[in-house]
Amino acid sequence: MSDQLSSQPNNNPSNRIVSESSVHSNVGSADSGSIPSVTPSITQPSTNIEDNNEKIQEEKPKIVPASSPTLLNDEKFVRLLNSDSAVEALLIRLKKSIITCEEFAKYIRKRAILEQDHEEHLKKISRSTQDIFKNQTHLKSDSFTINIDKLFKVDDRIATQNSAYSKQLIQMYEELNALSSAISRQRKTQKETFKRKEKEVIDSISSAEKAKSKYDSLCIELERVRTTDPTKKTLTLRGSKTSSEQEEILHRKIEAAEADYRQKVSTSTGLRNIFLNTFRPSITKQLKDIIIEIDIAMSVQLQKYSTRTEDLALQTALSVNPLKGSNLQSMKSIASSIDNEKDLYQYVLKNIQINTNKHLIPVEYRQHPSMAPISGNSVTANKAVNRTAAPSPFINNNPNRNTSQPSSSLASNGNTLINSTSGGLSSNKQSDNRSYLDNPSSVAGSPSIASTTTGLRPISVINNDAPLPPGTSSGFKTFGTPINELMDFEGEMVPSIVRQCIYVVDKYGLELEGIYRTSGNIATVNQLKDSIDRDPSNIKLILPNPNSITDSDIYAVASLMKNYFSSLPEALLTNNASPLFLENAKIADNDLRLKKIHQVVYDLPDASYWTLRSLIFHLSKVTSRQSINLMNSRNLGIIWGPTLFPKDGDFNAQDMSYQGKVIEELIIHANDIFEAE
Repeated sequence: MSDQLSSQPNNNPSNRIVSESSVHSNVGSADSGSIPSVTPSITQPSTNIEDNNEKIQEEKPKIVPASSPTLLNDEKFVRLLNSDSAVEALLIRLKKSIITCEEFAKYIRKRAILEQDHEEHLKKISRSTQDIFKNQTHLKSDSFTINIDKLFKVDDRIATQNSAYSKQLIQMYEELNALSSAISRQRKTQKETFKRKEKEVIDSISSAEKAKSKYDSLCIELERVRTTDPTKKTLTLRGSKTSSEQEEILHRKIEAAEADYRQKVSTSTGLRNIFLNTFRPSITKQLKDIIIEIDIAMSVQLQKYSTRTEDLALQTALSVNPLKGSNLQSMKSIASSIDNEKDLYQYVLKNIQINTNKHLIPVEYRQHPSMAPISGNSVTANKAVNRTAAPSPFINNNPNRNTSQPSSSLASNGNTLINSTSGGLSSNKQSDNRSYLDNPSSVAGSPSIASTTTGLRPISVINNDAPLPPGTSSGFKTFGTPINELMDFEGEMVPSIVRQCIYVVDKYGLELEGIYRTSGNIATVNQLKDSIDRDPSNIKLILPNPNSITDSDIYAVASLMKNYFSSLPEALLTNNASPLFLENAKIADNDLRLKKIHQVVYDLPDASYWTLRSLIFHLSKVTSRQSINLMNSRNLGIIWGPTLFPKDGDFNAQDMSYQGKVIEELIIHANDIFEAE
């Protein structure tokens, strides 16, 4: 057993992760600048930042790490390390250092993940915004765009620096994790070895105590036998014995017990002396060294963390505001170099041309020759009128060319139009057209179809021989044409077919039960669609005969309007705006939801905005009669949602329900979202 105690635990410093001397050298090197700085080497600007960083590091005062090695040789400290409770206290202290190292490693890992996320998101939004500014034509292209691109590049450099920093933190985490694992194993080994050796000494002392107890009991028994009558016999298991015989037997037992007692006392004393004088001091020294080792290693890692964090902050600052003499601009100087007045000046010179808007040329009043007073010189007067009359800029001299007029010309007072189309029967067709075009006062100021809710009829249904509504011509398809192209072609804010259908439903169908829910006759709807596609002037066919109006006629008009919106290549609510509508419809707060939906509506293209406005105000009128037609805003939202949203969008079942919710919100809050009618 003494041979076992003489074998000391392996105290070879090479078995440790970081020896004490190497740790001290690392501490010194951390301040001397041997820790690599986070300096990206991707572009030339980062090299300049690295040079600036080195200049600043040279100017900084060096910091000497705190250290007090002499305290470990203090007499009181050494005396306490040799006490019985020293090993247990050092094991507890080492356990605290290990747990501290593990928590420090967890923090470093979380910080590394945070920096990685920051770097990834910063790069993502920076590069995506760069692509938007470069590739989309609806954004302005001037000094603002040029300089914001420079700022995006600065963000990209900062993201690159964060990437290098996060990689260094990951490496630190791995080192700290390995350190805590290795030190934990060493602590376990030292603890088990110490407990085993201590138990051997305790068992040896316990054995000596048992031998002493046995020896003492035999001696007491011998004294008792000596005090009894020598002639008296005592009955034992082996028969009766006299006092002298018993005394002789006890002498032999005492000699054997004394020899065993002496041997065990000697053994326990030797083991205890070796344990207290050799083994325990060795264990305490090793535990002290391990504690110093892990503590210094953590201090070095903390210094590395501080140095690299400082380097990152310094490089970020140099990216934002480089030192004087650098060929890089600061973010402030980049932002300040935007010249808005110059940008506007250059845009105006480049994009605006001096052209005359034909729609703004005033119309001169000229009396038609047929209306001139009859006299003997009528022929001469007619010739004079024809000679002096200048051609109107609004007369369509080319039959294949479309003529557009303001939207107020689509509907007018019935008496005025009848007079204008039938007043000059003796004149030819060209004279009739000139009379209509040269006298816009007859139609100016009249309400449009979209705003007409009384007995006035659209111009297209007054007379088959009347001219086409301004902005329409034969051969132009209405269904399936992008709404912005149709609006440009017609020169109107709302397509004629939409205004005509709204007019019909407003006049005849507001109290019709299930309007828009009940489908019209498919053959009738298709016939109207084909007729309008062949000739836009057939829009007049939408208006039913006032003398024989049936419910099926109104249902067919309602279905025709839904068919028109379904045929649009891009839905009325557009592919870009639809996801925003659905996202905002899910907001729980009513005021915020209304505000967000209003913003998306406001950002719609003009064609979609004005058409949606007319449709929503019309549907609002339908809901005002819901007690009769049984069509409330929810029902209309369910019906119109799939029609106005894209059909090929990536929508799930929940999104489909929110499509109707969007239309319902628009109907309920029409006066808040749109400009009032």
